[in-house]
Amino acid sequence: MSLSLLRLVVMLNAASLLFLCLHGRAEEPASSQPKVIPLTRPEMKGALEALKSREPRLPLPPLSPEEIAAGRFSVNNGRMRSLYLPAEWSSSRSRSPASDRPVGERRGFDQSGTVDGTFKVWLFWIVSRANNCHYCMGHQELKLRGAGMADDEIASLDCDWSKYPANQRVAMELARKMTNAPHLISDADINALRPYYSAEQISEIVFTVARYNSTNRWTDSLGIPQDQRFSDRDATIDTPTSERFANVVSEVAPLKLSDRPTLESRSEVESIWQKLRTRKPRLPVADDASIAKAFPEESGPPHPQWVRAFAPVDGRNVSSLRAMATTGRIPAKLKAMIAWSAARENRAWYSAHHAKQSLNDIGLDDTAVFSLDSAGKGLSKSEREALTFARKLTSTPHGMADADIARLREHYEDGEVAEIVYVVCQANMFDRFTEAVGLPLDQ
Repeated sequence: MSLSLLRLVVMLNAASLLFLCLHGRAEEPASSQPKVIPLTRPEMKGALEALKSREPRLPLPPLSPEEIAAGRFSVNNGRMRSLYLPAEWSSSRSRSPASDRPVGERRGFDQSGTVDGTFKVWLFWIVSRANNCHYCMGHQELKLRGAGMADDEIASLDCDWSKYPANQRVAMELARKMTNAPHLISDADINALRPYYSAEQISEIVFTVARYNSTNRWTDSLGIPQDQRFSDRDATIDTPTSERFANVVSEVAPLKLSDRPTLESRSEVESIWQKLRTRKPRLPVADDASIAKAFPEESGPPHPQWVRAFAPVDGRNVSSLRAMATTGRIPAKLKAMIAWSAARENRAWYSAHHAKQSLNDIGLDDTAVFSLDSAGKGLSKSEREALTFARKLTSTPHGMADADIARLREHYEDGEVAEIVYVVCQANMFDRFTEAVGLPLDQ
C-alpha cells in the first residue's frame, strides 16, 4: 500500500469515527489493536506528540488549579501511581522524575563506581524504543535534549550504533537483549562488559535496565497520556529531523522479534533448578552481616538471595517488594501466581522458584503451581484473565491494547487493575535483575 493510500485510509477511518460520535451511536468495544510502532524518526516524533491527547485506560482526572499552581503531580505517571497504588509500593516515589539519584544516596551500601546519569538515560531511551513505550520515550527525548544532545545524536541511538565506543555499545546491546530476550541472557553477555566496567557498575547497569522495563510496562499498558510540560519546560517534540535520518528505519523498535519458546515441562524445570542450587552469582551480592547492619528489619540470617542482590544497588526495592507482597487490594495468592507466570515466560529460574515457594506457603502444592502454565485447574475466571494479561504484558508489551485493560476491568475494580499491572511490572524487573545476576536458589 502506498503512503498516500495509507494516509487516505486513516483519514476515512477518522471521519467515520467522528460521524458515529456526532450521531450518538452506541459506544464501540475497546480496540484490540495495539498502537502503531513508528518506523522512522519523524514518525516517532509524531507518535510521541500525539500521545498527549489520548485517553488513559484507567481514569486520570485532570490537574486541579491548586495542583497546577503548586506544581505537584504534574507528571502523569506519578499522578497515576499516587491515585491507584499504595504509597509503600513505590521505591521511586520520592525520586525526582527528571533525575536519577546517585547510588551512594540510596538506601543500601555506598559504591564508588557509578555509571554516568546521562548514559543511563540513553539506556532508558533504548529500552523504551525496544518496548515501543511512547510515554517513556518522550520523557527520555526531553532529558537528552536538555543534556545537550543534538537530534542526530539521539537518532543514532535508534539506527546507527557504529559511532559509539565499545564500552557504550556493549551496555547498549545488553539493554536491548535484556529487554527483548531476557530468556537468552548468559555469562557471555555479562562478561562482555567486564573489560570496561567494574562489577559494581555492571550491577548498576543491569538493575537500571531491569527497572526501566518495569516503568515501560506501567506507563504504556495503562495508556498514560504524555505530559504537556516536563520539568518546568515545554514538552513539545518538534525538533526537525535531518535528511540523513528522515527515512531510516529503526534498528531498535520491536519489528522482528521471535516468539518466546514453548514452556518447559515440570521435569525439565525441576532439573534446571537442581543444577542452579549451587550456581555462583555473576555479580556481587551482599553477605548476611552487611544485610543485618543495613536492614535490621529483615529476619535472618540466612537472607534470601534476592535481598542480597538488591541491597547493594538500591535497597529501597527490598522494602517496596516486601510491602507489595503484604499490602494492597489484590490477594497474595494472585500476586504470587502473576510472579510465577512472568518468571516462566522470562525463563527467570530463581524468580520462578521464589514464586513457587510463595505459592507453597499459601497452600498450593507443586502440581497446582505447574498447572498454572496451562489452564490452571480450579482458577476463577477473573484469575485466569489476570494471568493471561500477565503473560502478554511480560512477553509482548508492545502488543498491549485498550481491550486488554478493558477485560481486566470487567472482573476487577480500577484500583485492583492498577495493582495487577504494577505486580506484573515489578515481576519483570525482578526477573531480569535476578537472572542476569545469576542467583542460586534459596536453600
